Amino acid sequence: MAQALAGVDRWLVSGDVGISLGSWRWDLATGLVVAERRLAEVFGVDPSEAEKGAPLAVFAEAIDSRDRKEFDRRIRRAIETRQDLHLLYRIPQRFGPALWVVGTGSVVDDNRAFMGTVTLLWDGDSALLDAAASLVITATKIAETLGHRDLVHFLRMALFEMATIGRGSHAG
Repeated sequence: MAQALAGVDRWLVSGDVGISLGSWRWDLATGLVVAERRLAEVFGVDPSEAEKGAPLAVFAEAIDSRDRKEFDRRIRRAIETRQDLHLLYRIPQRFGPALWVVGTGSVVDDNRAFMGTVTLLWDGDSALLDAAASLVITATKIAETLGHRDLVHFLRMALFEMATIGRGSHAG
């Protein structure tokens, strides 16, 4: 099972299906997030502000309201437990469908910072959506086997949303 999880983790960040949007570093003492230009643009943050450091809340505002509570909870938990973060969420776009992304992160620098990447899983391309849905189905099966009920619930919600997008009836 650990081997299967490692495979899912590698797939999430490999770029085989997803496209890296960039990396970020959150200084836990100052509360400021420094992010790469493309990542800042996707989150609607001024790239020059992101280069210097912007509050996490500025980035979090871009996350779909349906995902924000889970985003906040999972980041807090990852920092408290010093466990890696892998989180699927949506970033609504002004025109067109929401972007489905996977955020990953880890506590670094003797617990002084949280660093990670954001990978685009879906941007309106149905082939990319199918591949992402396949990954989520695999991850759901693994989470079920390991007894991670919260994760299973979140992944099932993501699959439902992906099915809605695939039918073209997504409002978001």
